[in-house]
Amino acid sequence: MLSLWHNQKILSLIQSEGWLKLGSFRTMKKIYRADRIVASRSSLPLSGIMGSVANALLRLGRSLSSVRRPTTTNALKAVELSRFDRRADDLFTRVAQETPYLCERTQDILNWRFVDIPHKRYTVLEAPPNGPLEAYAVCRIQHADGLRKGIIADILAEDENAARSVIAACDDLFTRQGVDFAVCHGMQPAVERAFRSLRYRPARPLPIDSLWVHSSQPLPDADHPGAWHVTLADSDGEMW
Repeated sequence: MLSLWHNQKILSLIQSEGWLKLGSFRTMKKIYRADRIVASRSSLPLSGIMGSVANALLRLGRSLSSVRRPTTTNALKAVELSRFDRRADDLFTRVAQETPYLCERTQDILNWRFVDIPHKRYTVLEAPPNGPLEAYAVCRIQHADGLRKGIIADILAEDENAARSVIAACDDLFTRQGVDFAVCHGMQPAVERAFRSLRYRPARPLPIDSLWVHSSQPLPDADHPGAWHVTLADSDGEMW
């Protein structure tokens, strides 16, 4: 069993019951519209100027990153997916062989979770559109506190290149839809590197952002960084 986001009472309880703390449930964040974020958090007369300066710095950073980043010749094409099929089963099987602690992500579960869900609208992006599936990402846009927040709720990828392809497709979608910032939570090291390459940066962890596990059986290599793949979709916080 996994446990995330506890208040102090729950934390004391699971510690007394022998749960193992694996570490922080990492949040990665990318800023798109610094001016709107500054305006939402400050009523100072100069907040508009501060936001404009921050936007200019963001554009400069993106320009410098695009110059420094080598051209990827083996980038995969990512397209929107209407429904998961057997290729998702095959991807899950391959990734699970390298990632021992991974919640099940078969086509039936993914369609139930992201396609047939009646009260939320997700966009699913896959790469490549033909042949074996190498990566998918599930994203949505949420309105909160006057801001448009992009959320990458789930991602599964065979390698860093495949992950980068679907993250870049989410990035394009968020840009077109005018989001102010985007977040994703928890991931494999290769997927985290892909996020970093697209200017996502770790947010400061909160005390509640810890990942705990409980099992009646030994968990070999449970503290190894590449042993786990946990995303926001693995929590009930994204379900409702």
